[in-house]
Amino acid sequence: MNTSKAQIHLWLIFAAIFLWLALLVAFGLPGVTLDWGRDLFVFFGQINALEHGQVPYRDFRTSMGALPFYLPWFGFRLVGGFGGALEMGGLLATALLLPCIVVALRNRFGLGKALLLMLCLAAVAAAPVDQGLSLPSHVGFYNRWSCTALATLLLFAVAPRREGSAYVDGAAMAALLLFLFFVKASYFAVGLVFVTGFGVALGMFRRAAVIGGGGLLAVVFFVQLATGVIDDYLRELVHSLDVSGVSWYARDQFLQDRLPGSLSYYALLGAACLLAVVSKAKLCWREWMLVLYATISCVAIQGHDASFHGPFPLVAVLALLGEKSEKGEKMAGGWRRWQHAVLMLFMLPYLANATVAALDYRDHQAASRADLPRMEGVYLTDLSVGGVPRRYLWHCVFYVADELRPGLRLLSRNGVTDGVLALDYYNWFPALLDVPPLVGRLAVLMPGRTFDGNTAPATEEVFRHAKYVMVPTASTKERRPLLALYSHHLDVSYRLLDSDEHWQLWKRQGR
Repeated sequence: MNTSKAQIHLWLIFAAIFLWLALLVAFGLPGVTLDWGRDLFVFFGQINALEHGQVPYRDFRTSMGALPFYLPWFGFRLVGGFGGALEMGGLLATALLLPCIVVALRNRFGLGKALLLMLCLAAVAAAPVDQGLSLPSHVGFYNRWSCTALATLLLFAVAPRREGSAYVDGAAMAALLLFLFFVKASYFAVGLVFVTGFGVALGMFRRAAVIGGGGLLAVVFFVQLATGVIDDYLRELVHSLDVSGVSWYARDQFLQDRLPGSLSYYALLGAACLLAVVSKAKLCWREWMLVLYATISCVAIQGHDASFHGPFPLVAVLALLGEKSEKGEKMAGGWRRWQHAVLMLFMLPYLANATVAALDYRDHQAASRADLPRMEGVYLTDLSVGGVPRRYLWHCVFYVADELRPGLRLLSRNGVTDGVLALDYYNWFPALLDVPPLVGRLAVLMPGRTFDGNTAPATEEVFRHAKYVMVPTASTKERRPLLALYSHHLDVSYRLLDSDEHWQLWKRQGR
């Protein structure tokens, strides 16, 4: 490694440390959580499950990887409560990804562009922003992590590369693939096809790809031997596909909602491709295939999980187009200026929203306290604030004030402290009561996503450990199928103990 490369590498390491510390000041040190979606409590519930010794895939069923639960749990242990736990989990994820980002950037770009890309990737992973709203949110935070990992992985197709770097690159690829495997399977599939197809089959980075794939297999095999949970994880993925299918979101929401929201990103990609052609970019057919693959993959990802962050892996192919175009004859200097402008335009909307989120964390703007047990430092943002339309009937402020708080009063009035099941989208109450949640495939009961009429959890599995059952009086698309499926068993095996205008409390007969 020559002196300039060594200096770039050293500067990137210092920049990564400084950037992580800046993100810690912005989102970690305030020790608060701001959100507007009820999914917030799903992950609080899983933190509570891990805190009481439960293990994913063994005690509670989920098609998601383990890291979206364990990293917030570690955050919970570090900050000492739910307030700030998800933020610290995001910072831990960013700390895992930044070394891989440094490896991917260290000998492929000049220092200015490398720093620009690092800023973009780290902000996507750490800043709690979802779907373009200028309000903080952790909804789909695992998608942000996955987009950062996938974009970093795609950067390994960018030249130049030096001799002797295959082992370091391969180790970073293995780490990124493992991260994706234990976060979300759809992103892992896209990354695995990239490594095996472009790296091994097309020979763009064969040695590093083989090392990365071997490291992935070795770690997964070791985890299976040590814990036996990989089989359960794969079974849950198959179950999830059987119920919802990979095109569920795409069929119902993609064309109407998701694609128009990212047309600006694809317009920038098209402009970059045009500039690359005009400036005589020296791209071979494999690299143009990579541009096409990344574009199609981002469309599929965004359609599947409804994330604003789906197009962000395209930052890698934008960098590829710019790097190759530097070999142009007459327009190379002009393209170097253009590519930085395109990258900045690509990042600007997200960085602007991340800045707004950081300011909100500092001042707790447009938010009110959750005012629930164990929720110190948790603040809820009303979607009607600031001109943002009220799009969800069950957004956080409404749900906490009108449903969770009365439910807790009903449980307290009857002295219920454990064994409680809510026939709801999620069984929130154990986390608020600081008791272990029930075990089984009961984490999220959402028709069309986690179960349908043919794959609903068996009655004995649902009610095996339930001493008390909370039945909501308000009917929604999630609640109606649950009540229809299990109402007969409820009438036969339980008796109505108490009720208010929001909930009915049923107690198991004979106990």
